[in-house]
Amino acid sequence: MLHLQCHFGLDSLQWAARGADVTGADFSPRAIAEARKLSRRAGIPATFVESEISNLPRALKGRFDIVLTYYGTICWLPDLRRWGKVIAHFLKPGGFFYIADTHSFLHSIEFDGPKGAARLAYPYFPGGPERWVGTGTYDSPKAKTGVRVTYEWRHSLAEVLDSLRGAGLTIEYLHEFPYTFYDVGFYTKYKLFREDRRGFWRLKEWGSKLPLMFSVKAVKPRPRAGLRVRCPCSRGAT
Repeated sequence: MLHLQCHFGLDSLQWAARGADVTGADFSPRAIAEARKLSRRAGIPATFVESEISNLPRALKGRFDIVLTYYGTICWLPDLRRWGKVIAHFLKPGGFFYIADTHSFLHSIEFDGPKGAARLAYPYFPGGPERWVGTGTYDSPKAKTGVRVTYEWRHSLAEVLDSLRGAGLTIEYLHEFPYTFYDVGFYTKYKLFREDRRGFWRLKEWGSKLPLMFSVKAVKPRPRAGLRVRCPCSRGAT
């Protein structure tokens, strides 16, 4: 299994602990160093490769039964067409790709109105990069990180699907969910989301009425067996 944008490898190692032969890839040298350290300390074998996704075919050899990426990944990528080609490159015929991430619609919304009311703040369709300046992180808004500058790209669901189909993969399903994997309103003082029993976050005011997360599974087709026809003009030729 190949885990793209694996960060410091915690999720990768959870797959490995369940028996998967895991390779994780991330562009951050610090994240990869921490992943390797965590692998050694936990006694869970896994391979971790430092590389940007676009350059990964140069840094990593082999093919995989499964390629996956999930939770906060594609917003950091400017070119999903290249992303789709890299995924297809690493998949074995018959293997599948899986992604779960924040819904594209959610990237158009800000929760900065009166009492945290939602408003349509950004275009839905692809654009960017968007430049953000702030402190802290989504996990710890009050963390003493100093001022950080980040860049993000919006990607519509159509762009995600087209990038995979354009790379030769077959879409098996697209699912949409009324919840997401983190408290999207963490930067407001209002408690806009509630955490459910499974650890997902739901918008209180709208319940299950808005798409907040999506998942896609795509398969690399197996090559069709060639049709063998005996040529009458040449003995043994097909």
